[in-house]
Amino acid sequence: MSWLGTQTKLDYLSVEGTNSYGHIPASLKNLTQITVLRFGENHFSGRIPSWIGNLTQLVQLSLIENELQGPIPQSLLSLVNLVDLNLALNYLSGTINLEQLLHLKNLERLQLSENDFSPSSQAFLLTAHQDELGLLSLADNKIVGRIPEWLPWGLSAKSLVVLDLHQNFLTGFDQPNVVPQWTTLKNLDLRFNKLQGSLPIPPLSVYHYLTSNNFLTGEISPVICTLTSLTVLNFSGMLPPCLSNLSTSLSILNLKNNSFVGPIPQTCKEGSKLRMIDFSQNQFQGQIPESMVHCSMLESLNLGNNRMKDTFPSQLGKLAELKILILRHNEFHGAILGNPGTDDGVFPKLRILDLSFNKFACPLPSQHFQRWEAMKVVDSSKLTYLESAESFDAPGGETWAFYVSYLMTMTKKGVETKYDKIQEFLVAIDLSSNQFEGSIPQDIQILKAVQLLNLSNNFLSGAIPPSLGELTNLESLDLSQNKLSGGIPQELAQLTFLGLFNVSHNQLTGPIPQGKQFPTFDNSSFEGNSGLYLCGNPLSKKCHNSEASPPPWSTPNKDGGDILFEFGWKIVVLGYGSGLVVGLILGYTFNPWKHKWFLKYFGGNKQQTRKPRN
Repeated sequence: MSWLGTQTKLDYLSVEGTNSYGHIPASLKNLTQITVLRFGENHFSGRIPSWIGNLTQLVQLSLIENELQGPIPQSLLSLVNLVDLNLALNYLSGTINLEQLLHLKNLERLQLSENDFSPSSQAFLLTAHQDELGLLSLADNKIVGRIPEWLPWGLSAKSLVVLDLHQNFLTGFDQPNVVPQWTTLKNLDLRFNKLQGSLPIPPLSVYHYLTSNNFLTGEISPVICTLTSLTVLNFSGMLPPCLSNLSTSLSILNLKNNSFVGPIPQTCKEGSKLRMIDFSQNQFQGQIPESMVHCSMLESLNLGNNRMKDTFPSQLGKLAELKILILRHNEFHGAILGNPGTDDGVFPKLRILDLSFNKFACPLPSQHFQRWEAMKVVDSSKLTYLESAESFDAPGGETWAFYVSYLMTMTKKGVETKYDKIQEFLVAIDLSSNQFEGSIPQDIQILKAVQLLNLSNNFLSGAIPPSLGELTNLESLDLSQNKLSGGIPQELAQLTFLGLFNVSHNQLTGPIPQGKQFPTFDNSSFEGNSGLYLCGNPLSKKCHNSEASPPPWSTPNKDGGDILFEFGWKIVVLGYGSGLVVGLILGYTFNPWKHKWFLKYFGGNKQQTRKPRN
């Protein structure tokens, strides 16, 4: 890039995403007329050069997502015309002299997130006079101590749109119970700190208020229910009774992984805009509120890991947009019923159903299989993730977008797996660890799109239906710990995507199908079935070879002949004294970043995601 240093009249230079590496070229110090310098999304290393201060006409400097190290050079404070400074997603370290940076009077966007800065609370100096700043992001550093009064209550009161302090070691506010006098703030992210005491009260303008994963206690002020434009709420503490008032403005309500007790509050009102509700990993008790049917836009409902006692909420089948229903690890009981001729139990868009670890006691819900339309059609064209996208206008005509991915924990291929993102084409049913009884219905084959099917740890009996072989999208099939009998249908060898197959601890008999995926399954997939011929592929025990040695066992029949058994790819020969021979061939796989922000700055939206360290 040395030739660029000769272009002394250049006023705009972008080499973003060009896979460039090495130090930032020293020849660029000659570009004294440059106003925009964008070197983001590369592999530049070393320190930010001190000569950067020579480029005094710079309006935008973006070095985001590189491998830069060391402190911010003092010379950078000479860039008095800077409007946008983005140093996020590097390995910069040292002490942030935040007061000096904020004395850059024209600065509107300052992003220092995901570095290794480690200022103490003393680094937040007590005087700052900045009335232009719209974005301040210090997320994912090592900032410790209390947040001083000047930062939220004196800084850019009429311009600040985004304040992101998540994932640091902040312990609280100097004035926690006073509403900041912001008039433009839309996003306030305080997650993953060490905040103590009561929940800080946000300004009335806020859209996204995130405070989870702290040590907040006590009741949440009813003031929070007066917020009229809130779309994302994620907090800890005791729930206010006025929570349902928010449903007409909220789109995301995430109370996951707290210590909430008692019944789930009346969350939804007519006209609710909620698209995702996550109450999982709390200690909620009682029943699902009837008002939940008013959440007509709801796409994901996660009530897993609580202490709820209720019957199956078939009334939620009226929710035409519901795609995810998770009730795992509760005390739901009884039958899975729906009222014929009504919308109860229809669930037209349901793709993920997890009822595991409850007390349902009934036959499998065959009548519902016919109604779950989204599980019948394989649509691999849906390559997006299930998420909610919100946007709002920021100063300067910019648009900010905030993406919240739907989350869940589910057993996948025998392992409890956390999903930070859920692909839209995923179809999964987990009914394990209940008291389901009776046979597996033949018409289960109608659910063509199912990829994960777990019916383990129940009281299912009868034969494994050959129609399961028609679920050719299956990647995981777990029928273990039941009372299934008969043979393993040869039709299951058609399941070429099958990565996990488990029929252990049943009452199965006969040979194991051969071919396709079956040679990849180990002994544990079949153990606990005394009637299965536990030898040959895929098992470690080899079957007897009659050509090399005497038969492994023989049983005389009443005519004096022997019945010989030999399996694997061999022929089963039934020899009788009469000379009759019958052959059977056994023929047979925000963060900004984690909640991704897309900031439209100059050249368009940029997705900010940190590269892994080498």
